[in-house]
Amino acid sequence: MARLTPITGKNQVDTKDHAAVDAIVQSRGAIQGPFMMFLHCPELARRVADLGAFVRFEGSLDMRVRVLAARSTRAASRPRSPRSWSSPAS
Repeated sequence: MARLTPITGKNQVDTKDHAAVDAIVQSRGAIQGPFMMFLHCPELARRVADLGAFVRFEGSLDMRVRVLAARSTRAASRPRSPRSWSSPAS
């Protein structure tokens, strides 16, 4: 089965989808992590980015709970990485 090529720049998506790429780069600094795959469906990438922004910045959970959730999720995806627990949740 063929694998998807990671999308790392605007030149890999249709011109009509450049705004989605720009929004992700503006909010996250670069196209990275799952967004390299989500951008194969730009509407999905936009919605996931909006959901993440809502949870991180507009949600009603206490910031300490958000940080704990982010670190737990990061640690679960990288169980051998000490950075997961020592770095600031972003």
